[in-house]
Amino acid sequence: ASKFVAELNRGVAPWARGFVANSPKNANSGKEYRGINWFLMSLCGVDSAVTYNGAKKLGGFVKKGATPYQVVWVNRVPKKDEDGQEIEGKSFSMLRYYTVFSIDDCEGLNFKRPEALPGANNARIDTAEELFAKMVSVGQFKTEEKGNQPCYIPALHTIEMPTFAKWNQPARFYKTLFHEAGHALGKLTGKIFAGSGGCYATEELVAELFASIALAHLGIQSAEAWDNSVAYVQGWASKLGSDPQAIIDAASEAQKRWDFIFPQVESEENAD
Repeated sequence: ASKFVAELNRGVAPWARGFVANSPKNANSGKEYRGINWFLMSLCGVDSAVTYNGAKKLGGFVKKGATPYQVVWVNRVPKKDEDGQEIEGKSFSMLRYYTVFSIDDCEGLNFKRPEALPGANNARIDTAEELFAKMVSVGQFKTEEKGNQPCYIPALHTIEMPTFAKWNQPARFYKTLFHEAGHALGKLTGKIFAGSGGCYATEELVAELFASIALAHLGIQSAEAWDNSVAYVQGWASKLGSDPQAIIDAASEAQKRWDFIFPQVESEENAD
């Protein structure tokens, strides 16, 4: 998370930088990284990673001098009373940190990198339309293409978007559409950050991160979609108070909203 804050202070949107055509995955399990791990791997441009032991399991090894990356595994542990009995409804988070390496820094792996997903073109993108339709179905919100200002109206549970013809880049249209959908899906988690200042900034960050997950899922390159102006990005740092925990909370909430679209059977996977 401190890496996120450092990038924000530098005037760079970390979620719009270094994204690869495929979502970052654990090379052993094939599962996508989740929450803050997903964003950190994307920030570093890593699409597939393994631990030192994970490389051995794939029949190879990590090369000397390879760049290490840290991921965190989160598990919920039940709280217990003085008699050692679990307290119903009470738990705490247990964090374990793992060091992983890009498969590009390994040799001899029995692993084939997934083919890159197709990117955007100058027309409506069928896969993006299908994904948004799924969001609408799950979130039960309305959408209208009208006006000049994209927005989500909580009282009406409705997204308003300028018509597609007004956008000079389809990727920007879908990035904005998914951003507003990210707001609308907050109704399902019951945690839309309202108000002004830090709360508003947190909600906007959640929506931005949600949109970045959607774009990567579709293989739409971030360079086509994001407004990466220095003033815009540095605003995040000042509003969030350069708070690493706020970044972690926003990434977690964005992941929860995405999980309503593609439910996860298992919790955060072990790094191996």
